[in-house]
Amino acid sequence: MTYLTVPLLLVCLCTPAAPENSYIINAAVLSRKGESMIDDYQKVEEVLQLGHNDYCRIRFSPVEYDNSNGSTVYQSLERALAVFKNPENVIAVGPFIDVFTSMDYVIKQQIHLVTSSSEGQEKSERALPVLPDTKSLSSAVAEIVQTLGWNKVAFLSQDDFSPVLALGNRDIFAWPILLPSNIKGGHDQELRQTMTQLREAQMRHFILHSMDKEVVQHVIASAEEHHLLHYSRSWFITYLDFSDLTLNLKETVSLYGLQLLNVEAIPPSLFQEERFQNQSRLSLGLLVDVVSILRHCLRRGQSNSYCDSQPLKNQTMNQKMLNEAFSDKSDTYIGALGQYIWGVTEDKQSRKRTSYSMAVLQFINNATIKDNIKVGNCTFLDKAVYTPIGERTQQNTVRDISTSLKGMNFTVITKKDPPFYSVINGKHEGFCIDVLDALKRLMGFDYKIIEYRSKWAGLNEDKEWEDIVHKLMTGDAAIAIGDLVVKSKRVARISFSNTILSSSVSMLLKRPPLQPTFFQFLWPFDIGLWFMIVVFFLIVGLSLFLMTKYDTTQRTAEQKFDLKESMWYSLNVILQGATEFSPQTTSMRTIVAFFWFCTLIITAAYTANLAAFLTLKQIDVRIKTMQRLASQSLVTYGVRNNSDLMSFFEQSDEDPYERMWTVMKLTEKESLVSNRMDGVNKVLAGDFKTGYAFIDDGLFNDYYASKYCGMESIDQRFGEKHFSMGFPKGAPYKDDINRALLKLKEDGVMDALKSKWWEPASNCSTVESDQSGVKTSGELELENMVGVFIVLGCSVTLGVLVEICKRIYLAVQKERHADDKGHLDT
Repeated sequence: MTYLTVPLLLVCLCTPAAPENSYIINAAVLSRKGESMIDDYQKVEEVLQLGHNDYCRIRFSPVEYDNSNGSTVYQSLERALAVFKNPENVIAVGPFIDVFTSMDYVIKQQIHLVTSSSEGQEKSERALPVLPDTKSLSSAVAEIVQTLGWNKVAFLSQDDFSPVLALGNRDIFAWPILLPSNIKGGHDQELRQTMTQLREAQMRHFILHSMDKEVVQHVIASAEEHHLLHYSRSWFITYLDFSDLTLNLKETVSLYGLQLLNVEAIPPSLFQEERFQNQSRLSLGLLVDVVSILRHCLRRGQSNSYCDSQPLKNQTMNQKMLNEAFSDKSDTYIGALGQYIWGVTEDKQSRKRTSYSMAVLQFINNATIKDNIKVGNCTFLDKAVYTPIGERTQQNTVRDISTSLKGMNFTVITKKDPPFYSVINGKHEGFCIDVLDALKRLMGFDYKIIEYRSKWAGLNEDKEWEDIVHKLMTGDAAIAIGDLVVKSKRVARISFSNTILSSSVSMLLKRPPLQPTFFQFLWPFDIGLWFMIVVFFLIVGLSLFLMTKYDTTQRTAEQKFDLKESMWYSLNVILQGATEFSPQTTSMRTIVAFFWFCTLIITAAYTANLAAFLTLKQIDVRIKTMQRLASQSLVTYGVRNNSDLMSFFEQSDEDPYERMWTVMKLTEKESLVSNRMDGVNKVLAGDFKTGYAFIDDGLFNDYYASKYCGMESIDQRFGEKHFSMGFPKGAPYKDDINRALLKLKEDGVMDALKSKWWEPASNCSTVESDQSGVKTSGELELENMVGVFIVLGCSVTLGVLVEICKRIYLAVQKERHADDKGHLDT
């Protein structure tokens, strides 16, 4: 064997020699540089020999392909050519590696047991695939998908898109999606972008085609993160060991997969080996089957006990014996990946596996069961035939609100803006938090709040929301809440829920100061006039008293006009009361007659003035419209800088908005504020007549007017806005949340929550809390006439006090008179 003198072939001598007197098969293990699995094959052979008096040995030789540069490629090919020139090396084991595994140039005589997918491999009758061939698997996938009733699918793969053609032949539209070539985890940035595109496309059915368990796990994890495992979506996974996937899913997706691997055919001790801890069951089953196939070929040399007796000398299996072993179909090997029989393809140019089958499983994840259920069987003979078993579990396209999102977790992004969202003592509060909690109670999902803090905070609200919208689009959040306004440019990028709140522009103004109205009945006359009425009342009373001195009729009258009676008579005339006695002399009657005339005039004037005063008081003189605000110059007005409302005024060419913007621009420092609280504080610090009017969204002005006493919000009925929750485009859970929001509205929950956050402050009086601040009805209230009752109460109190004092005085006088009489008697 002169080829051993070639320096490049020293690698062939590194494998341990088989024990003497054994049946030997020489196998070359193909691999790329650094990916050799020769140690794994040797370990599997060692485990399979344990406990057996076995004289069959496999001598593995590594053959690596190094494509680092042109020189290493040439050396690798030289090394491989030298190995396969040796007639004792009868079989190659490993993946298809382009020219390096060429059946015409490199592996000229030997059989190649191909351990990779047959996609793109060279056509040859000596190339025997261990895994199902691409065409058969594609046909099986297409038939299963057609049976499931899927007419449009997204096909995800890293390199093999051969099933797309088979799907097209069955009139199934397949949208090919190229997965990133190097997926490091479910949070891989390129993978997240792919999932985002799929979500935006609103595809309902997905096929994940991969033989790499880690890739499948990462894709499924990313799909769940993007909520593509919603119950309205369906997935089919072509990984050949579906039951080995770790599916700790919280969403109830309709998930199907293939099960080719029979795990019971793998020796349990292999799972305990440290070197195999990071390998999938499928790759371990592939290792076991490759070694077992070679051992099976050795055992078929002469009889079933071929390896049980020790030969007199080493016997190496030659190429002819191996070819006959693979051609004989009377004694086939059945391993972890099924029965191994290779037939000829339709073009008669290559080989494929036949006469094996695999199960089709459905993953059920609901309240009663979480397991894989067999729903069909796929048999591979001349072609793939799918046979459904029983009835598969149908996934409803619409579910009950209470179960549709149960167990799901959402990442919710928002920004601080009371009353929608704020943090008080480390606790999330606000109207939107209450809405989320109500949805959580109704639907059973959970959520995590992310407070987004932008560099535009307090500077440009629109750009703040643009950053949050971008977070939704990139998959960093599932829901956006807050004062998120539905806009045309946002609708093109994300989806919105049903309207939660609506608002229009309003003015926030200082409320007119409250004036006491207890003695409102005195307001029709000036204080000087009231003083004159009192003076003339006293003059008339004194005049009547003085004239009684010269009235002879008073000498015999029962009731004399003394000072007390004179004053009482004068008061009765003013109040239009009646008395039992009247003056008898002409002079006294003259005074009384003209006093009656004056009283009549005073009473008529008082009645007319009181009616006019009450009428004028009901006229609302406040600034309530934009037209009136623009027509005055005492009250300064303004908006938030860089806000939508500022843009409206700036771009408007209608009166009074154009005129108002001109004024605001001229007084920019006083008119424009950087944030809402600055505007609110300016209103609070100002005066009713010469203060500041803050123009903003009605919801915010209403909130601050209810929170701080002394302000009022007046709706202007223009600039209507709708506030909603935001979702990524194509989010499958949007319809479920919309149904839940409608349910909350029907049950009155939304109205109750709005009242909670927009009710008047408890420390504000009833009158002050009234948004209008002006009584528009005609009837008088208690506060308008309470002064009359105060006067009456004071008069009654004074009369009682006078009577008490009188009685005390009389009692003291009587006791003093008795004392004086006693002294005189003594």
